[in-house]
Amino acid sequence: MSWTEHLNKAKLYTKASRFDDALRELNQALLVGGDREYTVYDSRAALYEKQGKLKNALQDVKNVIKLAPAHWQGYARASRLFLGVRKLDEATTMADLALSRLDPNDVKRRQKLSELKEEVLDHRRRQVYHFGKLPVEIITAIFEMVVAGDWSLVLTIWRVSKHWHNIALNTPNLWSILVLSHRHPARHAQRWIKRSKGRIRELSLRSTLPRSTVNLDGLLWDHLRICRLAENHDIAEYIGGRSKLDRLSGLEELQLGLTSQICDLLLSMPDPKLRRLTLDGPQFSWDILASNQCNLTSLEVRRPRTSPSLEEVMAILESNPNLEQFILDLDITGMPPSSSPPPPLTMSKLYTLDLAKTHWTPRFFELVAVPSLQTLRLSLIRVVGLLPLIEKRPDLLHLSVNSCIIPSSELLQLLRVTPSLKTLALTRLDASANVIVEALAQSHSSDAILCPALTHLEISHCPDVKTGPIVTLLKSRNPQAELPSEVVEPPVAARIKTLRVDGCPQIEANCIPWIRAQVKTFSCIYLPKQAANWRR
Repeated sequence: MSWTEHLNKAKLYTKASRFDDALRELNQALLVGGDREYTVYDSRAALYEKQGKLKNALQDVKNVIKLAPAHWQGYARASRLFLGVRKLDEATTMADLALSRLDPNDVKRRQKLSELKEEVLDHRRRQVYHFGKLPVEIITAIFEMVVAGDWSLVLTIWRVSKHWHNIALNTPNLWSILVLSHRHPARHAQRWIKRSKGRIRELSLRSTLPRSTVNLDGLLWDHLRICRLAENHDIAEYIGGRSKLDRLSGLEELQLGLTSQICDLLLSMPDPKLRRLTLDGPQFSWDILASNQCNLTSLEVRRPRTSPSLEEVMAILESNPNLEQFILDLDITGMPPSSSPPPPLTMSKLYTLDLAKTHWTPRFFELVAVPSLQTLRLSLIRVVGLLPLIEKRPDLLHLSVNSCIIPSSELLQLLRVTPSLKTLALTRLDASANVIVEALAQSHSSDAILCPALTHLEISHCPDVKTGPIVTLLKSRNPQAELPSEVVEPPVAARIKTLRVDGCPQIEANCIPWIRAQVKTFSCIYLPKQAANWRR
């Protein structure tokens, strides 16, 4: 067989995607005289290109150009192949050579070659290091914003390039967040202190860190603004004794999980700048928080060893008039003695109130006015008593009620006086959740509709919730399709974007696909994975 016959057979095999057979025929064509014909090499280069063997294709294109230097085809294919192996200079040169040999009247091929050249230039523009041309001050500011969201990203920045490495090492602010756990805490601490020049702004000692295993010498304590300590750590052991606690007077945020009297000592520091305080499982005196020296904006107390009386809570609020967030999660079954009722109090800046296991909740709402309250969370409270709060008509945006005994009538009254409510979460309620969903699903005029701004709804672990009210609610608030512009009516309520009905056994499975299609985020988990496996 002649080389032309082998070449024709190879073309047929290529059309049938039988690439191995096509390659065999092309090799035979080269052995019987085709090695002097550029078309054979060009065909094999095209086959190699289809198989992703770009280096082999480039070898054949070299022979194509050698045998036919005046033809444009070899240069065009070489340009594509050089682009594939990211040799952009060579790809640009080959594209220019192909254009110079192409017929000026061949507009279609010229356009394709121009597009190929533009693609090469686009890849070249992407490889230009524009970031390195920025002033160091701007790069440093960008790095600081990145690290503020996740302190560990400083290590990624440090390893990217020599330029970034040098900037990171010479920017102490990037190393101002020190988090110590069980992984090489001593070495980690010394590196961070050295690179920050001792100016650690945020210090976190996690529970996995063995007690007193690191040396924090060189840390400038007066620069510390945020301190988070797990329950097995005593800051006095790192700072040089309790007599030197005054060195922490610059703290703005403090999180403690301590069980000793260290809480009292920290909170008794002279002239504190503390604004955010979190106590988890500590033993301390409640009257310390009522000291006139405190001026907190956020106070969070969880699982204290002693339960506060309403009088003590009122004293704390009175001593911190700028409080914006108050979270109290008690873990005490006993009830402390109560004295005479304290005088009423107005907390004008309190935006978030979170109460759990508080037995004095009804009296609290009677005595404390919260005109700016936006977020209210109530959990594990036997007697809530919402009527005093309803009378004050709070402008709530977020309401969460979990495992509380509360009449549905009171809850409905509260929803009627909070038209701005955007988030409603009712979890683990026995017999009032379905009544609320039915009320939300009822169609009224725009003036009387319940919670018209509601967008996020959670009704989880409520055995009385049924499918019908959920479907009616979505049909009324999430219309399926828009009507023609001339008959569109203004919406009377916001669309429901998030719906969670986990642990609700009366939700019908055949309706779940339809419900899921109506909202952006939907969750309906009948049982957690562990319980489901046990049932099986």
